[in-house]
Amino acid sequence: MIYPALLLLGIHFNILFAQPARNCEQNIGFSMLPNHQLTDCEEKEFEKLTIYTKDKEGNRVAGSKEGFFTKASYRWLGEWAKRPSNTQIYRNYEQAAVKNGGEILFSADWGLFFKYKKGDENYYVNVSTDGSGYYYVISLKEASMNQDVAYTAAEMEAMMESEGQISFYNIYFDTDKATLQPASDPAMEVIATYLKAHSNKRVFIVGHTDNTGSAAYNMKLSKERAKAVVEELTVKHRVASTQLTPEGVGPLAPATSNQTESSRAKNRRVVMVLTN
Repeated sequence: MIYPALLLLGIHFNILFAQPARNCEQNIGFSMLPNHQLTDCEEKEFEKLTIYTKDKEGNRVAGSKEGFFTKASYRWLGEWAKRPSNTQIYRNYEQAAVKNGGEILFSADWGLFFKYKKGDENYYVNVSTDGSGYYYVISLKEASMNQDVAYTAAEMEAMMESEGQISFYNIYFDTDKATLQPASDPAMEVIATYLKAHSNKRVFIVGHTDNTGSAAYNMKLSKERAKAVVEELTVKHRVASTQLTPEGVGPLAPATSNQTESSRAKNRRVVMVLTN
């Protein structure tokens, strides 16, 4: 009676293990080296990764990127004496990266750093080993964090009182459109709650974009997005239209630089500005 139970347990375990393994390698973007086994796969929706590059003099420079994080750990299955060297592990990934249009950022005996592009998304990869044949690969898909926590009405009141404006990064639109996504509902509800509680307040709803595309296009898009927010507040949440004025400034008032995707995401926002 024991043997069938153990057999079923083993099959169940393998099924559970196989799916994370497939997902992990898909996120990493590269298959493991021969004669290795995936022992652990760690995923985080949003994390920071230290990235090393070289300056013009060849000195090591530390920086960081943020986004979706995947770490795969691999174990050597062969004889100890035949384990791959650090150089062999790094060269394999360097060649794979270059073959896929990637760029080597930094390489040393203790670690390899490179980046590559898949579609419009930037990936940063760190490969490290300690000479034991074991190694790990970290892949970070650059992205900004979704603002999951909405302001409360009390927080909004305090910020509007002290600063006269508040930026919303959790108001989402379809790409290149002024169509609000359902994920914007929490932000819309708390804005409506604040405005209804302060019916004497008048505000500008200001759309902002990054600098991708022409200035004229972004000016138009930002104004259309502001109008969409105003329409949502007046029609769905029954905020008085006299309280709201939509405006769009496109890329003219960035919150930060537009050098990376994460910084461009911070510039794509909606700002509520007090007018009285």
